[in-house]
Amino acid sequence: MLAVADNKTPSAAIAITMTAFPKLNVRVARVAISALLGLAAFTRLNAQDIAGITSRTGSTSGVLVPVGPASRILSAYSLEAAEADGKGIPLTGKWKFHFGDDPLWMSTTLDESGWVDIDPDKPLPDTLIEKIRDSEKRGIPAIGWFRLHLVIDPTLLGKPLAVSFAMRGPAEVFVGARKVASLGDLDKPGSEADARTPKLPIPVVFNSQDALMAVRFHLGAALDVSRWLSAPGLIHVTVLPASAAAVRAKTTRHAEAFYLAIFGIFAAIGFLHLVLFIFLRHPVGNLYYAVFSLLFGLSQLIAYFVTESESIRAQILLPHLIFAALALSLLFLVAFLYSIFYGKQQRPIWVLAVFTIVWIVAGFFPGTALARAITISGFAAYALEGSRVIAMAVWQRKDGARIVGVGFMVTFLTLLYIALGNLHVVAGVSSDLIWYGWLGIPISSSIYLARNFARSSKGFENLSLHLEDEVKQRTVELNEAKGLAEAASETKSQFLANMSHELRTPLNAIIGYSEMLSEEATDSGDSGYLPDLDKIRSSGKHLLGLINDILDLTKIEAGRMELYIETFDLGQMVEDVASTVKPLLDKNGNTLVVELAPDVGTLRGDQVKIRQILFNLLSNASKFTDKGAITLSVKREILAALADTIVFSVADTGIGMTSEQTSRLFQPFMQAEAATTKKYGGTGLGLAITKHFAEMMGGSVAVSSAAGEGTTFTVRIPVAADESAAAFNPLGRNSTHEYAAAPNAATVLVIDDEPTARDMIGRMLSKEGYRVVTAANGADGLRLAAELQPDVITLDIMMSGMDGWSVLSKLKADPAMKSIPVVVVTIIDDRNLSFALGASDYLTKPVDRERLAEVLGRVRSRGGEQSVLIVEDDADTRKMMRRLFENEGWAVAEAENGKIGLAAIEKKIPGLVLLDLMMPEMDGFEFIEHLRERGGARDIPVVVLTAKDLTEDDRRRLRGTVDNVLQKGDQSGEVVREVRRLLGQSARPATAPTA
Repeated sequence: MLAVADNKTPSAAIAITMTAFPKLNVRVARVAISALLGLAAFTRLNAQDIAGITSRTGSTSGVLVPVGPASRILSAYSLEAAEADGKGIPLTGKWKFHFGDDPLWMSTTLDESGWVDIDPDKPLPDTLIEKIRDSEKRGIPAIGWFRLHLVIDPTLLGKPLAVSFAMRGPAEVFVGARKVASLGDLDKPGSEADARTPKLPIPVVFNSQDALMAVRFHLGAALDVSRWLSAPGLIHVTVLPASAAAVRAKTTRHAEAFYLAIFGIFAAIGFLHLVLFIFLRHPVGNLYYAVFSLLFGLSQLIAYFVTESESIRAQILLPHLIFAALALSLLFLVAFLYSIFYGKQQRPIWVLAVFTIVWIVAGFFPGTALARAITISGFAAYALEGSRVIAMAVWQRKDGARIVGVGFMVTFLTLLYIALGNLHVVAGVSSDLIWYGWLGIPISSSIYLARNFARSSKGFENLSLHLEDEVKQRTVELNEAKGLAEAASETKSQFLANMSHELRTPLNAIIGYSEMLSEEATDSGDSGYLPDLDKIRSSGKHLLGLINDILDLTKIEAGRMELYIETFDLGQMVEDVASTVKPLLDKNGNTLVVELAPDVGTLRGDQVKIRQILFNLLSNASKFTDKGAITLSVKREILAALADTIVFSVADTGIGMTSEQTSRLFQPFMQAEAATTKKYGGTGLGLAITKHFAEMMGGSVAVSSAAGEGTTFTVRIPVAADESAAAFNPLGRNSTHEYAAAPNAATVLVIDDEPTARDMIGRMLSKEGYRVVTAANGADGLRLAAELQPDVITLDIMMSGMDGWSVLSKLKADPAMKSIPVVVVTIIDDRNLSFALGASDYLTKPVDRERLAEVLGRVRSRGGEQSVLIVEDDADTRKMMRRLFENEGWAVAEAENGKIGLAAIEKKIPGLVLLDLMMPEMDGFEFIEHLRERGGARDIPVVVLTAKDLTEDDRRRLRGTVDNVLQKGDQSGEVVREVRRLLGQSARPATAPTA
């Protein structure tokens, strides 16, 4: 032993020791070796010191032997003991410390006489804390150096070891003069410095027996971090064998995998039950269980990030979030138990909720006695309440209680077993059991909820089958009821049609004969009867208007009123309405002012119904205004978010109304008051019909009035985009062209946007002797038709810009061009629409020359036929129509029903057929069908003159088979004008009165 003190080499010391103590066991020998290693470095140790060292290291725990205030001996035996315990050797105790920063302080030969001894695991002295804070206030990072000397066992030299660090601030670690770890940023003030600690141990190799570990440490950052911690300490360094470091790394990876696995399981279960609750909304237990699962899974995800992160602040703050998520998850777990076993929340849930909030707040102050007491109380409270609820449910034999109880029992027993292992009551307890134990709750709860869902699905399936049978039975009943309702509706519709026919037919005779008598009286110079005849005609028209209003209202209420949408010019329509209503306004001495904005343009809607709306409002204003002014204003209202609107306003200076009177204004058969009806007359239907018509077109009607100050009605109708387009010539060819012909040749206008088609049709017709003029677009075609007034127009439908349908509508809407026959020549086949819009014939491309010539010849020759066949079952109507047409110089034939009319056509083909629809033996529909089947008579123009209120089915049957439909009761002049148009004859010159 004394030989060692005399500077013997370590190997010699080992030999001496083994020789001197041959009977010592291996453990004592190792202790002796460790002690003698200290002598190799510190030759001043005497025999008593060696004996003291030997006595302090006689245990088997892995510790470092102190040989001075800041020196430790690292022996192989200590590492082996630490490896056997699965732990490292902590470098605890005092270190040499100096406040400040100097790179030379890492030197192994540094004189440490000015350094102090400090234990970095204990609170710092107050004087040092004041220095640190003063430095941080001045913006200078508070840096300090810690140094510890190590005496290394020679058997450990050059062998791979590892060092793990737990730092509370940024640091740089040096072994000897070599930096082995850089943990964070030491160049910024403490609150801004990035403090990090390595996740896994750092490999290190000692090559000298006299080793130095120096730590350059950011004291300011450590104080800032320590605010969130109750335990003292700045630096914790542990030396590990390489195998222990590998085990620790494996354990860390194992824990991370468990964290992610548990998160995935609980998150999947949580989202599943959340989706079930969103779609089913019942039971609400799905929601509570989903929140519990998601919160518990969130805690495990945060735990994964704590393990994965090297940030010291994250490792300190994130566990508080884990604690909060776990506490809230337990609250929702108890809420789930209340929901499934009691159907509603119990009073203890509110106490637990308040306690949970306190519990979460206490979690941010760990280490205090109060926080520890609250935490223990929290876990105990939830465990006891959960156990009580499940025990009561099992005792009361509630459905599913045993299933859920088994899962909770597995979890609680597992946690209890692990707790006993931590208290060393039970040996060999694996900490991994906690993860498997927690799975007991979600597995049992999911089984319970899945069983309930399966039961519900089965119940829904049985209910669905039952409902399906009931639906089938109800469907049969509804089909029967539908059949009866349709039959009743058909009966009602037929009744309305018959009523329309029966009422309008005699009125037609009254109005027609009064007009004829007025003309004859005027021609004969006998004007004495004219006032009486005018009264008869006026009364008949008034009665006809009332009947039409009642029938319109009936159709509206029955949902049978239909819209006929077209694009028309608003200005022209307003002028027509103003001229029509002017005589009515003159009757009461009123003046009409029309204010038409220049930008109103066109409107796409039902022109007839808009006319009727304005006529009703103007006539209503005239009725209640005497010698006053009535203003009709029309403007376009441009809205940014909605479609543009046309605003019609009718204002008068009449008697006005009170607010009570205006509230019932638009109700059928209602007027302002009974006295108004007696004084001014009327049925109260006009405004109700006006309101319905406006709403059918997506518009509205409003009224503002004051008694004695007049009334203003405002109608808003949405307007479609302007459909007119500029002329478009894609091929760049001349838009018009004329083919040479004889001076007296008939003129044909060809409107087609395809140059080859124009050229082909032009040449065909030119060879037939026609004068041909072509137009390449609709706009030019309308212009040439107005200028030339051609004998026939051929029209293509599919044209760029303005298509053929628009051109045909405008031609037939213009009085100067409506009588020009139009032959549609196009590639598409839509005869019905063409005939309904007024086309005289229809050809499909490619065009046959002979067929084209035949059609043009036929439509031109119709002007020579001046005979009219009247097919009408009412004798008075036939007689009246005969007199009208004979006065025009036309030959007239009569037939009292369709069968006789067909027989008359067999004998002689007339130029036109005037047809009633409702007749005995063969009605008008059947007559038309037979007529169009006959080769020589299929092209005879047919004008329907009927009192029947046409349904959509009636219009469908007539579409494409008749030239026009007129209502009985229309002025006789309208009937004559329509017949004259179709026969192509100009107005008969007036004749002088006969004596």
